Amino acid sequence: MALNHTHQLWFRSDKFQIHQNEDDETNPHCFGRDFAEFLKDRLTSEGYPVENVIPEDWGWCVMCSRKPFNLWVGCSNLKDYDIAKPSDSIPKGSDVVWSCVVVAETSIFNKMFGKLDTRPQVGKLFGLLQHILGNEIGVKFVDQP
Repeated sequence: MALNHTHQLWFRSDKFQIHQNEDDETNPHCFGRDFAEFLKDRLTSEGYPVENVIPEDWGWCVMCSRKPFNLWVGCSNLKDYDIAKPSDSIPKGSDVVWSCVVVAETSIFNKMFGKLDTRPQVGKLFGLLQHILGNEIGVKFVDQP
């Protein structure tokens, strides 16, 4: 699969909790389950289709669609792995920078031979994320770290 047309947001918030052993399903200190579940609920309430929330090694994936290409939102916290240690304590949700990224994945075949334009769907989903997070009390956008 090839990754196409990504759009990303960074913010701080006390809205999302980090749970003990949450990173057992991801990698050490990769969090975002509460954030991903929040986005799933909010996207659904806005009438946007969402399949499910999936743990990944980098955080949590909100899978929106698989046809005609995979369209998803990646939710995670930022972690400085150059200084992080497995023994570090779990941070509070308010102490991390959260990030979400909209990603469209197309097959190599479609990328090479097709005219599949993912930009409209990526733009629509990204705009909806900006609207949802921009109107949420307790969310403060920050510059890319």
